[in-house]
Amino acid sequence: KEQERFMPHLDAELYDNDSNDMCLEALGLPSDFEDDERSQFQLTELASLEYKLLEGRAHDSLQEVRERIKHKKAFLQTKDEDIRGGGANTRAQEFLRKVETLTRQHAVTYNRIRERLLRLGLDPKDNTLRYLSIKDELWMYSFNTSRNREDKPEPWYWSITPPPGSTAKELKEWSIEGARSILL
Repeated sequence: KEQERFMPHLDAELYDNDSNDMCLEALGLPSDFEDDERSQFQLTELASLEYKLLEGRAHDSLQEVRERIKHKKAFLQTKDEDIRGGGANTRAQEFLRKVETLTRQHAVTYNRIRERLLRLGLDPKDNTLRYLSIKDELWMYSFNTSRNREDKPEPWYWSITPPPGSTAKELKEWSIEGARSILL
């Protein structure tokens, strides 16, 4: 009913969904509509708001991907240096599989968010929010290796820069977030 209040121009059938399955219920977010429909239903302002929210969620999801990859890399280094014996290695492998699963889940979430951003106008060639290949890009060099190796550079998301035209406040927030991700 809140959606009806904020989006009164949408068709009534969208609100008359008797489905008991909440996962199948249409939310009617601006990204669910084509450009011309967003204009027709007067969703342009909400589309802008959704874009900003999704952009933040995309960066949060990428941060989660980076964190999981760092955890895996640190655990692998510890495992190689300190873990001995079949039982301990088996438990370590189970833990690593869980971390890999979480990493893939966050990457899938990021790609889904990116798809919605594309529907709302994100430039497909945008260098900040690129497609994330789950098969080829969920890795990093060890903590002791230069990230600028010429033979194979690390995936793009390790060196994201602030978007052009960022305000001073946004640049400050970006630098704080970047420093936090380096320390974690």
